[in-house]
Amino acid sequence: MKANHRWIISLLVALVLGASSGCTEKYIVLTDKGDKAFEQGNYDLAARRYESALDRYPKYAPALVRLGELATMDEDWKQARDIFSRTIEADPMMVKAYLGRGVAELHLFDYEQAGQDFRKAKELGSSRADLGLGIYYYLTDKFDAAFAALRYAVRQPGDADVAIEFVFKTALDTGDHATGLELLQNVAVSDDEAVVTLRRRMQAELALLEGDLDQAGRFASGLKDLPPFGIWYREPSPAALDQMKPFKGAIVEYVHFGSPAWRAGVLPGDVITSFELRPVRSAAELGGLIQAYLAKTGRSEALFEALRGNQQLAFRILPQGYKWTSALEDIENGGAAERLRMAAKALMEFP
Repeated sequence: MKANHRWIISLLVALVLGASSGCTEKYIVLTDKGDKAFEQGNYDLAARRYESALDRYPKYAPALVRLGELATMDEDWKQARDIFSRTIEADPMMVKAYLGRGVAELHLFDYEQAGQDFRKAKELGSSRADLGLGIYYYLTDKFDAAFAALRYAVRQPGDADVAIEFVFKTALDTGDHATGLELLQNVAVSDDEAVVTLRRRMQAELALLEGDLDQAGRFASGLKDLPPFGIWYREPSPAALDQMKPFKGAIVEYVHFGSPAWRAGVLPGDVITSFELRPVRSAAELGGLIQAYLAKTGRSEALFEALRGNQQLAFRILPQGYKWTSALEDIENGGAAERLRMAAKALMEFP
């Protein structure tokens, strides 16, 4: 049935464009070959196949959307946005193109356009649009709407890890830890151990903030998959880059309770400018430096240099040794709340 459908499309295009059936068939065949190369992980060959197909028929949406996906994988957000826009011009009903362009626009900080694209994808029936909307609402401080969208997103198995992360972030920013715990409880059942572990880790930390130490202990029991230093970090926005000049770096987004970074005094909002005396120009570069360091050195202290407001700081941190007891004591003594207040101020200075 699928083959018959393709022949019908080919015939219609040939009739409309006045092209020969052989030419029409060729771009479909090339796209099929590109799809096979894509599935095998041969992305350079896939790109060449799609481009050859588009040489024959520049508005063939299935080839365009695949090129957009390749640009997304390369994190070339401007190219991805442009290709997905061409896809939408060719086929205004192509849901993947609205989702892909929305993701690119989030990375380009064009939040309002991203929101429009995710809403259009939802209008066209995409079950994945809720995750995009949840992230858009979170980034634009519409936290009630973010929780509402993420309530649906956590039930989609393929997106559970990202949905968990943004449920956690929304709960932190609003202080509504109870709603965060409720949504995490409704995450789609997954066979992916990394997703299960991430969910439990976020549940443990929200339970800590909610003051339910027994529940936090149950969630945390046996957890092994923890970031080695205990930090999440992200790329700075253009506004943050302007404020950071002449420095570049990665913004600390969250510090896990009881982690080595927590005990060293690292705060969300700190900008990591160097790692082991090597300059950090981006979050992606920091990730690569950390991976190389762990593979080579393993368990020795690492030197992080950071910017906090106008202060330049240095931290020596061991990549091991989470101590939940320290976190519990800190929370009981009010230290966690104070750190979060300081972190909020830092993030206002470096958005």
